[in-house]
Amino acid sequence: MCGFSRRFDASYRGAHESIASGEFGLPIIFRSQTADLLDQSGFFVEYAKTSGGIFVDCFTHDIDLMLWFMGEERKVKSLQAVGVTAVHPGLRDSGDRDNALATVEFEGGKIAALYCSRMMAAGQEDTTELICERGSVRINMQPRKNHVEFHDSQGSRRQFPQHYYEQFREAFATEAREFTKCCLDNKPVPISLKSSAKAVAIGQALQRSLISGEKIVFGNDLTSSSKL
Repeated sequence: MCGFSRRFDASYRGAHESIASGEFGLPIIFRSQTADLLDQSGFFVEYAKTSGGIFVDCFTHDIDLMLWFMGEERKVKSLQAVGVTAVHPGLRDSGDRDNALATVEFEGGKIAALYCSRMMAAGQEDTTELICERGSVRINMQPRKNHVEFHDSQGSRRQFPQHYYEQFREAFATEAREFTKCCLDNKPVPISLKSSAKAVAIGQALQRSLISGEKIVFGNDLTSSSKL
């Protein structure tokens, strides 16, 4: 099982259960972002040489969520990505960016809009929104480290998580417990390898589009693609 931890987050699970129940109708638009705290040490410049790029390295969790909510068997019709190197120009040498946007078109009239960043000033900002036929579902649209707010002469403010683990540590613990139980009780794991491989393939295709600047249109599966 691949470690896509957000599927084990209580808020994401609650949102998925509500949508799966049909309460809001079918999801039509999926919008999600992973936005990391700005790293001024230059770590990402070196790491990007082997990381696979911003969509594979930072964004596979959002892509996995996209498949989970929109349908793991639903076929991708096309995708396109663009990006900039706003604070780490050295990333271009590795074919990478520190900010990137993407659109993914599915068969059946569904669309996903994806945003990834490595330059947030306040901290980790990972959010998701699903626009459905009869309403919308929003997860973590106002990121917070805890429920403490500060009020002073400068106004009101709250602290943000500073990294991915700080935001999703409970999800990691839930994932570890459930995976262990699957091993001990010989039960199926909650995430299929087929779905995880598809998420990585989409991330790789987005990275190719990011570098080439071209839209990628797919045939019957992710391996039979042709560029427009």
